[in-house]
Order: sequence, then C-alpha cells, then structure tokens
Amino acid sequence: MKSTKATDATALATLALLIVSMWLVAPLGRAHAAPNTITQVSSGLVSSDSLTTGNTASWTSGGDAASQPGAKYTYSEDSQGLHIGVEPATSGTWAGYFALSSATNAYLAHATVTLAYSTVPDNGFNTGIYVQTANNDFIDYIGCLAVAVPQGNYWTVVQSYGVVVGSQAINTLYQSPMNTLPLTQDCTIITNGNNYLKVYIGGNAVVDRNNMTLNIPPPFQTYLEPQSSTASSMLTGTYTDYYATASEGVKVNNAPAGDTAEIVSSSNVVLASALVAANGSATMPVGKYSLPLTANVEVLDSSNNVVATTPSPVPVWGGDVYAVASSTTSSSTSTQSSSSSGITLMATGSASADVSQPPYQLTLANFNPGTGANRLLLVGVSSNYKNVASVTFGALQLTQAGSTSSFHNSDAEFWYLDGTPPNYPTGPANIVVTFGIWPGPTSAVIGAYAFSGVDQGTPIAGMVTNHNSAASSPTISMTTQYPNDWVLDLASVARGVTLSSPTCAQQWDITSTGEVTGASSSYVAPSPARVTCSWTASGSGGLWDDVAVDVHAATPSAGITVFASRIPASYWAPCFATTCSAGTGPGATMYVALYDSAMNLLQSGYADEHGYTFTGLTPGVTYYVYADDCDMCHGTFHDVVFQYWGNGMTTRPIGVTVGSSLDAWYSCTAQCTGE
Repeated sequence: MKSTKATDATALATLALLIVSMWLVAPLGRAHAAPNTITQVSSGLVSSDSLTTGNTASWTSGGDAASQPGAKYTYSEDSQGLHIGVEPATSGTWAGYFALSSATNAYLAHATVTLAYSTVPDNGFNTGIYVQTANNDFIDYIGCLAVAVPQGNYWTVVQSYGVVVGSQAINTLYQSPMNTLPLTQDCTIITNGNNYLKVYIGGNAVVDRNNMTLNIPPPFQTYLEPQSSTASSMLTGTYTDYYATASEGVKVNNAPAGDTAEIVSSSNVVLASALVAANGSATMPVGKYSLPLTANVEVLDSSNNVVATTPSPVPVWGGDVYAVASSTTSSSTSTQSSSSSGITLMATGSASADVSQPPYQLTLANFNPGTGANRLLLVGVSSNYKNVASVTFGALQLTQAGSTSSFHNSDAEFWYLDGTPPNYPTGPANIVVTFGIWPGPTSAVIGAYAFSGVDQGTPIAGMVTNHNSAASSPTISMTTQYPNDWVLDLASVARGVTLSSPTCAQQWDITSTGEVTGASSSYVAPSPARVTCSWTASGSGGLWDDVAVDVHAATPSAGITVFASRIPASYWAPCFATTCSAGTGPGATMYVALYDSAMNLLQSGYADEHGYTFTGLTPGVTYYVYADDCDMCHGTFHDVVFQYWGNGMTTRPIGVTVGSSLDAWYSCTAQCTGE
C-alpha cells in the first residue's frame, strides 16, 4: 500500500472472401432476419497491463521493506508475471513492497494473483490486489488476498480504514475455508468508493454489498503487494493480467423495450444477458469473467430472433457502451443511437467529489476524446454551492456555452471546446474544473461528452435553462435548429434528492457524497423538432436547475477519412504526428489504402492523428479500407502493427461508405523505446 502506511496483514482478396464468409454464416440456434447493426459508442477500458512484458514503467514501486533495517525485497517482471518478493528483518515483524498504478476513476480493478506457498514455517505471508483512494489524507482500502500460514492457506477480502500514519481497523468481509481454493485466482474488486462493493474471487462473487461505509473517494489507485512476517526466506507474490475498467456492466442503448440483450461467445454460449428496460437500455454484468471477452453483442426479440448484432465478435470490456441503429426501435422511446446521424459520440466520462480545499478543483482524469474530424468536447458541471470559474482540457481552455448556467437552486452549466486536429487534442488528458474562489466546500459532479461530426461554425446552435421554486422533477424543452442535431440536458438537484427514469438517453446520473445529484441525457432529432428531456426525482421531488444545448451536426463529408493513432504505452511517443495534445511524436504516418468490392486498389495515402481523406467517391457504394502494418519501421528493428478500429473490430479491409470516419489504432513491438 502507500509508502506512508504501516504495513498490515495479395492476401487482400482472400481476406475479402473470408470477410464475406463471416457475414454469411450466422451462429447456430438463433433466427436471423437481416439484423440491424450494433456499434460501440465508447470503450470501458481505462488501463491494462499483462504484467508479462518486462516493462514496469507504468508502475511505481515502494514499501516499508525498502526502509526497514535488515529487510529485503525483490522486484522483477518476465513472461511469467510481475514478481515481488519480501523478507522482514525478523520473524513476527511485517514488511511489504508494492507496485502502484496511476490514479483513475475506474470502478473495476482486476489482477490474477498467485500464492506460491501452501504453508509457511512461521507467522504469515499474504499477497494480493488492493484498491485505495489516491487521496493522501486517508489509508482506507479494499484488499483481495491469498494468505499462507503454518496451518495452510486461504483467500480473504478485507476492508481497512484509518488515518494515513497507520490503519485503525481491518474488517474481514470474506474468508474461504482453509486449503480449499486454488493458489492462483482472478481477483476483481468493483466499488464506487462510497457504499457499493463487489468482489469476485475465481469468478465467484464473495462480497456484494451496497450498504458499506468505505470512505474511498475517487480517483482510485491499485496496489499489487506481498507482505510477510516470516524471516525464514524471501517469499514472492506473482501477478498477471491487470486491468481497470469503468464498471462491470456492458450497456446497450436504443434497443426495443422488452427485448433481451445478450453477450454471446463464438461457440454460441450466452455469457451475460439483461432485459431491455422501458428507456431502451440494458446493462449486462461481466465482472466475473477475465476480460476482455471476445463475443458478439446481440439483441433478441421475444421469439428469439436476433434483431441486432455486432457485425463480428468484438473485444468486450466492463463499462463498454453499445448502441443499436435506430431503425430497430419499435417504440417511441427518446433513447437514440449515438451514431445515427452525422454526429458520432466518441466517449463519455464522469467524476464526483466533495471539493473543500483551495484551489477548489475537481478532475476527470485521463479523459480520451478519441479521434475524428469536426470535434466537440462538452463538459457539464453540477454543484450545490459554487459555480464554475474555468474548465481546462490538458493545456486548453474551454468556453462556457453561451448563457447555459442556471444557479437558482443548484448550479448546472455546460462548457465546450471545438476544433479539428492539430488544434484539438487527440489523446487522453485531464479535464480540470475550477470553482469560484470564495471559501467553503461544494459537492460536485462533472461529466464529459466527446463528439465528432459537429459543425465547426456553429457547434452550439441553441441553449435553454429552466428551474423550479417548489419541489418537483426536472424537465426542460428546446427546439432543434438543423437535421440530425443532438439535444443534451444537464440536471442538478441537491439535499440528497436522487434522479432516475430519464425520458432521453441517460449518459450519467451520479449523486456526490449524498449532497448533489448531477445527471445528463441525450436525444438525436432527425429533423428540427421540439424535444423534452425529463427526470423523476426521488421522494416528493426537489429544487433543481436544468440546462440544455442543441449540438449542430456537420454536413456529411463526401469522402472517407482515416485517422491513425497510437495506443498509449510507455515505450513510445504519444502520437505519430510531430505534435499532439499529449506531447511530441516522430512525425510519422501510416499507409492506408482504399479498395472497391473486387479488391481493386483505388486510392492510397498516409494517415496520422490529423487524418487522411479519400475523395471523389460515390455515395451509397461500399468501399474497403485497409490499414497497413509497418515492419522494421523507419529503418529500425521494431514493427508498428494495426490492432483494431475505433469500434473494436479488427477486420481488414473494413467495409464503409462515403461520409465515414475511421480510427485505426496501432501498437509497437521490438525495441520501441523512444519511437
């Protein structure tokens, strides 16, 4: 745990034929009648590390084994995992050493933990994964541990709380019977840091509670740590397959109410399912699995007909959001597909906290807006006692969206940043909201939307505000100005009132420290129309403020644009381009090619984060884009390799039509440092 803590217990034609074959073959046991398409709106993956590459640059190491006189420790990584060993100076004295992740707002953290010893000769040894607040004022954490003692071994889940100089108390929330579980297990911890905690060991939920007092405010950090009180020898914990995701739920939006959403393996096994609610959404838990799953996301009607599916198996992470094309929706629900117009929702994110100390800031860490042309970053802020002084994304300053601030009861306001690369960031950066400087705390919720396909001349075509003076539920209406515009609303209500049952598509709904609830929803209007977005307040209602904006869709492009981006990793520069929001790159580009249905080469070019556009194309015709690898790239010994498209698919070439925008993501192998 934290170092301040006292330790405790020509091949393209063939490819084309293969692709066509995949499209024609449906999984057995399901009826398919030209199902509609499900596409990924945003990925839930926040960070991951196999812990088998030998590269530990993304982790910080430390622990009291390094400062305890006479204690020893080891720290290494190879193809078998991350190995951390510890030996105290004397038996009966605890010593530990850890690997510490960067801080994130991910609700789910996972690692595979191996206990190499069925017993120890004296005292005890434990190894495990911990989730702890990044706030240095607290030592509170949750741990999933394997423990060896002279009598045998067991697995346990513990809660610790106390001040930074040492834990005041450790509660055991679960303990397996002695010598009953394998010595290697998947440990998955899911928590909001407030009241909810779920822990899987070996795919079994051993803790599942929503009545906890955790006091672990986000952002969270993950510790991989062994601790030992036996000085007989160096004892080692081994860890593999670390990842952090936004949550354990995979969400499907814009599905017909009453239908069933499913995650289905390539062998036609249903891995998770959920009934589609009245608002057109279904959320399927996948936390018990080792992620990512490789599976199809499907929607079935009451007759077991597949009415919508991903075109092929995709990597599925907890926190992923998918959407069904709007033509499958059989009801008048306001939930809309995120990509049913010229605007594409690239990502969303949210954070909440009590803001009580200068400089009165709340951060949404490492927000990745994705790539694409005609961008818009829109940040919504809800708070109970302070309004907003400024909002930044990395080094860039956002602008308040006109008069979209309403602070009669609780503050609600939107801020935005528009532009096209290179002036717009192409990689993750912190969104920092700074509140007014007058003394006193505020509880706050911030959320972010990242779009492409937004008109750059008038990105915000309209703005409205609303509030009440007697207890009721938030509602707001506005008339869109152009075809395919998006309406986004932001409701804010305080004094413990919560919100639910939105009439538009929910994007976030968070109550911060029980003091203020911030919630936002969206609606796509195919043509100019009067749009109303409403929420249901708990109890007899509350005093609220609500704001809404009309996001103006850009005129569709007459071409196909490909953006090439680097998957963030410590071994290479953050971008291909000479400059990007995360730093500087080598000024490299990746070869991309355009083919017709007969696999005849039509055009080619070189793309980086700024994109390359194929032009002079025929609307309605399907073209095929191939993103090439770069072997022994730029005269070096490393290879830059295509990994996946922005929607999670790996198919090459991929079929698209005019007006499409593709994100190609690449990784590097073999001596990539400094590239």
